[in-house]
Amino acid sequence: MQFLADIFRELPAYRDLEASVKAGVLPAVVTGLSGVHKAHLIYALCSHTGRRALLLAADEQEAARMRDDLEQFFGGGVLVCPARDLTLRPVESVSREFEHERLRVMGRMALGDYRVVVACADAAMQLTMPKEVYRARSLPVESGKMLSPERAVDALLAAGYVRTEQVEGMGQFARRGGIVDFFPPQEETPVRVEFWGMSRIPSLISTPRPSAAPSLRKGCASPRP
Repeated sequence: MQFLADIFRELPAYRDLEASVKAGVLPAVVTGLSGVHKAHLIYALCSHTGRRALLLAADEQEAARMRDDLEQFFGGGVLVCPARDLTLRPVESVSREFEHERLRVMGRMALGDYRVVVACADAAMQLTMPKEVYRARSLPVESGKMLSPERAVDALLAAGYVRTEQVEGMGQFARRGGIVDFFPPQEETPVRVEFWGMSRIPSLISTPRPSAAPSLRKGCASPRP
């Protein structure tokens, strides 16, 4: 796909734009591009400068279209950061879906595991926790890592997780002896850590269903909303 980026370098205007971005001579304005050509330009600039990009969209529908166009060029690493739903009156239950997705995007950004982040204007303007706080309240776990069950429970409570008898939703955790289950926002299924009386984690598995075969994986107890 690199040849698609290099096509732009045949244009003097693009070479001037690339030089301005590298030198920090900004802001710069580019007009007259369609949606797919905007994605093509962003891909070329990221490829030639080695930088990541943050794109602002008018609304969530436009953000989704921009993500789809960018995915065709980047092949992955394009994230959409949604806006939080604001609840201004008492209700029986509140959905945390968008907050969980924002935390998942924050986690990827904190790790540098992305190429482009797309957000609508209101999503970008909403306050969130600083990167330093996110990292301080996250606890990476993997097989072979030194960690006690007590330390894992303390870290989960500090990150805002709720202790339950059985993990059924994101932001929950449960401990039964040397087994700790938790459901971080960036995962699609809960993660199980098996200690078996050891300080070193011998086993880390996913638990999509009680009857499903587990698989080895890494995990991270990141903060919850």
